[in-house]
Amino acid sequence: FVRFERATAGGARRIIRLAGSGELLGLELLLQRPHQDDAIACTPVTLCRIPVNLVLRLGALHPSLLRELMERWQEALEDSQAWLAELTSGTARRRVLKLMAKLAQHAEPDQPVWVPRREEMGDMLNLTLETTSRQVSRLRREGVLHNVNRRYARVDTEALQRALAQEDAS
Repeated sequence: FVRFERATAGGARRIIRLAGSGELLGLELLLQRPHQDDAIACTPVTLCRIPVNLVLRLGALHPSLLRELMERWQEALEDSQAWLAELTSGTARRRVLKLMAKLAQHAEPDQPVWVPRREEMGDMLNLTLETTSRQVSRLRREGVLHNVNRRYARVDTEALQRALAQEDAS
């Protein structure tokens, strides 16, 4: 996972997006625009850097490449909008459940999921540290999360989906 942080006008840092395995980063460089956010690796990552001039040359030869990049860019935009709509509104429980579902999407099958620190989760979800901690503890008690260590947990995806369905029904 890579998290993207942005400084607010007051100087506070806000986590505004997470990117997982297979996602493209830095597409704004294709338009010669500077990065707006700081990218911070949360887990071990492997990056493949492709020079902009190479992408543009290949795009001229193979327009389908540029179309694929535009589709990836659109996915990143939609992800960002979903982040704002789904992860920062609704009950605290729903926000934490939605974040866990998002994190679990990027995990390898039968592998532990990277879990942000409670403060980071609170920042991402617009919740206090205390509220975030209570919700994570509740998910552990309910068997949705099983701690592996301080930064990784196993997620029972069926229990997670049931909890989300119950939350959405209420």
